[in-house]
Amino acid sequence: MTKKSGKRTDATRRPASKVRSAVNGLTFLVAVITLSLLATSGTYALWNGVANVNGSTISTGSIGVAINGAVSYSIVGLDTTKLAPGRSVVASVTLANTGTTPIATTLSSVGISSETNNLAASLTLTATPITSGSCVAGLLGGISASLAAFTTAGYPYLMGVGSTQIVCLELRLSSTAPQSVQGGVTAFTIGVTANQSRP
Repeated sequence: MTKKSGKRTDATRRPASKVRSAVNGLTFLVAVITLSLLATSGTYALWNGVANVNGSTISTGSIGVAINGAVSYSIVGLDTTKLAPGRSVVASVTLANTGTTPIATTLSSVGISSETNNLAASLTLTATPITSGSCVAGLLGGISASLAAFTTAGYPYLMGVGSTQIVCLELRLSSTAPQSVQGGVTAFTIGVTANQSRP
């Protein structure tokens, strides 16, 4: 019987060496790929959060003005049939700020809607703001102009929210009015303009 030697030849060792090399190479490749993936996936590991901003309601202000509690008012008292040369008729109106913002109010324009005997050319209108007392002819501190050209645009009444302003209106027939205006009648309108008053 022949005893086999326990010594391995180079031929028998090579296959095992190749196997180990292949395994080591595979291990290194897997390690590289794994590290590469870990390094790449790190950019996705940042935390983030989301917060919602609740919407709010925004409302605009409003501008409103009333004349003796109405948006259109027929002035009682300015009756031209009672006029004589050099005489006046008076009436007061109360302006009110009905909006939500301060305003500058003016008697912006006068429109002659109808007339006879060219009466308007001999009439003068005066508007005087008052805080107390009676509305009477001859008050000082007002704005005067011929009826057709009348305006207080350069001197607005500044009114806070909810406030009022009394204005005394005086309509006067010129003392030099010609005879031709006798029996004349004039109908007119006064425009009231309210603009927002900036602080």
